[in-house]
Amino acid sequence: MTDILLHGCNGRMGQMIAGLLENDADARIVAGVDAYTGRENPFPVFSKIEDCDVKADVVIDFSNALLQSSVNSFGSTAMAGYTAANNILGFLYVAVNAVTQACMSFTSQNYSVGKQKRMDRVLIDCCFLSAGAAIVLGVGAWVFGPRILNIYTSDVEVIRCGLEILSITTVPYFLCGIMDLIPGALRGMGHSGVPMILSIIGTVGTRILWIYVFFPQHRSLHFLFISYPGSWTITILMQAVCFWFVRKQCIRLMGRRE
Repeated sequence: MTDILLHGCNGRMGQMIAGLLENDADARIVAGVDAYTGRENPFPVFSKIEDCDVKADVVIDFSNALLQSSVNSFGSTAMAGYTAANNILGFLYVAVNAVTQACMSFTSQNYSVGKQKRMDRVLIDCCFLSAGAAIVLGVGAWVFGPRILNIYTSDVEVIRCGLEILSITTVPYFLCGIMDLIPGALRGMGHSGVPMILSIIGTVGTRILWIYVFFPQHRSLHFLFISYPGSWTITILMQAVCFWFVRKQCIRLMGRRE
């Protein structure tokens, strides 16, 4: 059993990884670190890593420090705009994550009774539901962005920076929903380790590559945040390949049980 310390546990990626490992037999999260400690978790959460007194074998960091530092390089106005835009993205994530949890639950129920066709139907229906909700909310967040951002700030320049970020992250947010759905279905079939690794490689790996290789040549907020839909797309492709192999294996196992 591998004991994991999850840095950034209350963020979107942190919560997704925590969910993936919830029923994993080979790894568990023994503690988390996050500046925001208001969310309930099945493990202790510390506001600073130096306060953590729990022993762990591995530290996984989803604090998004690289992206935040890149935003910080544009100054305090961009930082404030990113913070406001990120709050709006949080509402979108709650919507698509609810569909992901439903997908995982219904997939596991149908897998346990050997209903393969229903498993496929659950994933397809959830893809349409998640994409539909994300498109409606994402387009709405972009169209009404100035008014929504005005809840957090009245500074015109901060709102402009926030809108620049929202323009590239909200409309394609349905990709993030689909990216979460496939691991949810895989978890429902009893496989959580590989989807976790693919999510790390696809999202974190792509963004690190983007920030270090491409971003220095085209320094703008818009170009920086292209890494969001780009990483979502790459992760979807990897997760889809994984799902295809796992699905074939599960069909064989269900055939033996019959």
